[in-house]
Amino acid sequence: MYLIKIRKFSSHNKISGYTLIEIFGVIAIATILLAMVPHLFRSITDEHINNESDLMASFEKAFKSNVMRNRSIPDQNGWASVIANELGIPIYQVTNLYNQGRIFLIDPQFKIGPNLTSLPYTQGPNGSLKPINPRVMIISSFGPPLPQQSGVSANFNAIWNTPDGVVPAVWQNSWKSKGEFLKIQRIGLESLFRFVIINNLDPNQDAVISVDNSPPFPITRDAAGFSGFFFRDTVFSFYDTNGVKVTQNVLQNDYSFVFESGVWRGKVLDGREKATSLYRISVAMFLAAPIYPGAKFGAKPVNILDFFCEYARAYTLWSVDGFPYTKSQQQYPAMQQVKDYQALLSQTSSDLID
Repeated sequence: MYLIKIRKFSSHNKISGYTLIEIFGVIAIATILLAMVPHLFRSITDEHINNESDLMASFEKAFKSNVMRNRSIPDQNGWASVIANELGIPIYQVTNLYNQGRIFLIDPQFKIGPNLTSLPYTQGPNGSLKPINPRVMIISSFGPPLPQQSGVSANFNAIWNTPDGVVPAVWQNSWKSKGEFLKIQRIGLESLFRFVIINNLDPNQDAVISVDNSPPFPITRDAAGFSGFFFRDTVFSFYDTNGVKVTQNVLQNDYSFVFESGVWRGKVLDGREKATSLYRISVAMFLAAPIYPGAKFGAKPVNILDFFCEYARAYTLWSVDGFPYTKSQQQYPAMQQVKDYQALLSQTSSDLID
């Protein structure tokens, strides 16, 4: 309520007060301020949402960084401490948002390790079979408390596939708020792993390696060889026949190594081109395969690939020229090179198996 003092008499008989113009001016300013309140509240809310998005992204980065450095993936009991340790903050700052809890959900199909078991996982010297559905999520709420606790979630796929700004269908009856007040940080871990193949082709001695800080261990000559998925930055050490470390590799890409005649050679696989993992693995296995005893003229698998690469290079040059064709090799040498390497490829592949 406004108390308006219209008139006041002083000892000097002077009249003071507010004019109607002043009164309406005050009312207009108050109206404007009141109209600004929702916009101010919206602005503050948007700022909190944006800050939370940035914070959740930093949580993901810290989680992955810790996983790679410690070669270990925590479950719902250890995720918050992993992030807190990485960022140097108290655990409660990871688990709480304005007195609401953040939760950590795990894909129920997430399997990892030599026997494809559930989290937690710590990498050993044998690595893992190919991880299945390596996905987790961190979720926070600006609205009511979230309707479930951290852990393996049967609703994982439904939540993962929900667009940002939308309440997951499985929560619409149990979480009454707007989708914009829900932040979902999806964390895929597949990119943290690299595939390694190691074969011992030496008939007389074991190939000796170590993984990170493991003791050296032998890889015997057999058809299966040694293979597994390892965290990026895993350190592989290779030893000679006297047990002396001769080389070391910090894993960045998919690699293949071969021990033959007492010597290590590699790397065969380099890079992670999309949709070509089967091709890379096939090439690595082909190069590492034992040589057929009846092979002629010293033919080896590596010769096949060498000639194929030269064939591909010559073919590419020929295509750049528009595929000109003539019987004269002097006029179109690229075309003739294609034919030459085609013949070498055919002959060498025949020598390898005949």
